[in-house]
Amino acid sequence: MPRLATRIAGRAKRRPRADLIRASYLFNADWYLDHYPDVRDAGTDPALHYLIHGGIENRDPSPSFSSAWYLDTYEDVRAARINPLFHFLTHGRFEGRTFATHLKAINDLLTINQKVFVIGRNKTGTTSLAAALQSAGYRIGSQHEAEGLLDDWHRRDFCALLEYCHSADAFQDVPFSLPDTYKAVDIAFPDAKFVLTVRDSPEQWYKSVTTFHAYLMGLDRRPTATDVKRFGYHEPGWLWRQQRYVYGIDEASLYDPSIYKAHYLQHNAEVIEHFKGRPQSLLVLNLSHETAAADLARFLGIGQLGIKIPHLNATPHDLDR
Repeated sequence: MPRLATRIAGRAKRRPRADLIRASYLFNADWYLDHYPDVRDAGTDPALHYLIHGGIENRDPSPSFSSAWYLDTYEDVRAARINPLFHFLTHGRFEGRTFATHLKAINDLLTINQKVFVIGRNKTGTTSLAAALQSAGYRIGSQHEAEGLLDDWHRRDFCALLEYCHSADAFQDVPFSLPDTYKAVDIAFPDAKFVLTVRDSPEQWYKSVTTFHAYLMGLDRRPTATDVKRFGYHEPGWLWRQQRYVYGIDEASLYDPSIYKAHYLQHNAEVIEHFKGRPQSLLVLNLSHETAAADLARFLGIGQLGIKIPHLNATPHDLDR
């Protein structure tokens, strides 16, 4: 009886995990069945097969994700026998881990001579945009490493940041999403492309930020100052410092909607003013618009490659990016 209960519990866990994989841009059921005819002939659910067997067997969920590369690169995931895509979706991307594509040979032929800086505030679709850029062949900078430069940004010391910018082709989120960084980067990389991601309204953006922070902390309410100070994202106290540095808040004014929305609007206005008259350098992009992918491809000059923008990093109550 205990064995039966264990099997039933295991099946109960597998279904939502398979659904998470199935909903991911990095999983393509048709491609999986065409590429692995044994799964198709067996009539097995492709997402469930990949979750239980395929990932550990170095099968790929789509041309955009290499299971073998992820498991070879992150030996802790292989040792724990965790499905590589499931790990990336639930842990890896938050830890600054990246992935390689199944079509690595094709990507190796692409020469990316252009820097792309996504300078919209966090929770404007920056994670989704980074995934789209990566699928187009851009090397994405380590978000974890960049976030370690928060204190440098606060001092407006961009020396280490500019050196870090030579490590990849495209970058997003802190400190690239914060005031003044784009000015320093624009001087250092005059031919770079900048993408200002925006939401439909400051109210929508503010709700997304507060909901996402609560989600990360496992809360069903808006986090308090104590919650934020204790939260261990990146390192204990990092998120609290970031809130103080960017918004100038204290314990009483944390998540004050008027302060946050004013900063959001000010940042967007200052970016647009800085690049005024330079449409070749700045694209203002709302990922909820139907033309977003086409606009991005046209701006970057990669229309011949095609580009898709997945929907990543959304909380259950933030399904519109």
